[in-house]
Amino acid sequence: MGNYGRLGHYHGVSMSKPSMIDFFRKKRVVVKDIKVGGRHTFAITDKHELYAWGFGYYYQLGTSSQEDCLEPTKINLTKKVASASCGYFHSALILENQINETNSD
Repeated sequence: MGNYGRLGHYHGVSMSKPSMIDFFRKKRVVVKDIKVGGRHTFAITDKHELYAWGFGYYYQLGTSSQEDCLEPTKINLTKKVASASCGYFHSALILENQINETNSD
């Protein structure tokens, strides 16, 4: 399922096979980990940065907006990302020595 842009391919179309997300290749960003929620996706890079895309209505992308993101969007954080988890309407991050949660509930 590709609705809400959760596949990161600049559109909301479903795809039958896994495919490389061009954004990361073009920007020369090395992804070390992917986290998938019900309608959104996170990528953690080799530099411990966070990119998010997909359904954003409940602020679970961490962009300070309810807008959906059709492509990976870098989330500006003051600390490096150690780990992340995506739920259906929420997300949680472990940053350097702290835990953060993003949702509207």
